[in-house]
Amino acid sequence: MTQLRGAQDILSSDFEEKVMASPDPVLVDFHRKSCHGCRQLAPTVDGLAQAYETEGNRILIFKCAEEEVMRRHKVYFVPQLILFVDGKPHWIDRGVNTVEGLRKEIDRILAASDARHQSTVLTCSEHLAKHS
Repeated sequence: MTQLRGAQDILSSDFEEKVMASPDPVLVDFHRKSCHGCRQLAPTVDGLAQAYETEGNRILIFKCAEEEVMRRHKVYFVPQLILFVDGKPHWIDRGVNTVEGLRKEIDRILAASDARHQSTVLTCSEHLAKHS
């Protein structure tokens, strides 16, 4: 049985390639280690990543605590989730949410995305293996 990895940490040096240039939708959890709400949201984000990975859906989920990246993307409050599609932010969620609430919004956005995204199925593990 394959171990599910959950959301993966991402560094500023990898952000451009793995998020902005990704052909797949990417959800980024911007957080700070000292943030209580961020710590509350962390298991939800990991659960969301594992749920999508189990189903083989084509969304990548990363965690980012890099201040430089947050400044670049105007993340002033955490926790904040941003869904990037074609390297552009398509949805932003601030605060603590549930797996079900996040799934509903993300699935709605992905269902409306273009046909190119609809035909590509790539799990987070496959993407990381492909780009490692």
